[in-house]
Amino acid sequence: MTSIAPAYSQIFSGVSAGIKNALAYPAFLQVFRTDNPKIRKILLQSVLTSLGLALAALLMYLYLEPFVMYIGSFFGAGRPSLWGKLMTGFFKLGYFGSCYLPWMVACFQLSSMFCRKITSEIVSPGSTSTPAATPSEEKKLPMNIAVMIVKGIEAAIGMVPIIVVIVELSLLQMIPYIGSVVSSIARALYYSYVIWTFKWNEVSHASPGTEVNARMSFVQQNWPYFVGYSLPLVIFTAILPAKFISTWAYATVLPIWVILTHYAAPPPVTTAPASTEPTKTAPFALPLFSLPITAYRRASAYYESIKEKAE
Repeated sequence: MTSIAPAYSQIFSGVSAGIKNALAYPAFLQVFRTDNPKIRKILLQSVLTSLGLALAALLMYLYLEPFVMYIGSFFGAGRPSLWGKLMTGFFKLGYFGSCYLPWMVACFQLSSMFCRKITSEIVSPGSTSTPAATPSEEKKLPMNIAVMIVKGIEAAIGMVPIIVVIVELSLLQMIPYIGSVVSSIARALYYSYVIWTFKWNEVSHASPGTEVNARMSFVQQNWPYFVGYSLPLVIFTAILPAKFISTWAYATVLPIWVILTHYAAPPPVTTAPASTEPTKTAPFALPLFSLPITAYRRASAYYESIKEKAE
């Protein structure tokens, strides 16, 4: 009991610190008291864009989805027979892939764009606008196909751990009885990784590393704080009545959580080499990112071996 009690106390204090930083509304209000109007303007643009996406989702739900299923009824969709069930699934899948999925991607991409702008403006005020290219730079702008392919492959490798995490979250949801609780904790950890990445990309001295695996290792080693930081966001999106509403709410609130990272006090980042263990503030690591980190390392090693052979 004497060894278990400090561990529970450490976990509880970490989660409490994360929740306290996430709900630091006075810190959030400091943004609006500054002389920089660009952050307020970016937030207003984010809210207006979210309202437009909400209207689009409402129109899809009220009119487009019923219309797709109406077209499907001419092919047997909606009937109790086996063929009817197959057609129903086919047209629902078609609606998801052609309508809901692009809308969801638009939500995340637009929200990420506003998060990057806000972070850049907080770190370096006035740097959100892209400077005009000089004549000498304009000659260097066109990239050849080989460079574009390399950049595309590197971006795809960076997405490997994210895809693995999303699959893990879906599988955790299927665990009987405790699936909802376990997946909510894991989702909070993943949300925190996404949120803090925006700051780490801009503030290099506060980042646990430039590579995906270093950052994921840091988050899972200090999981109580990062679970607590995004737990209010997970609870908020979980109580919403529909999936597309929770997706829209997450994309809408995300910039606020990103702003709060600049006023939060996370676990200290070690300056040791990436090969060593990252800073620990938890009695044990929560291995949500272990498989994604392994997948990322293997994909990167395979890509590097191909590059060496090609050279």
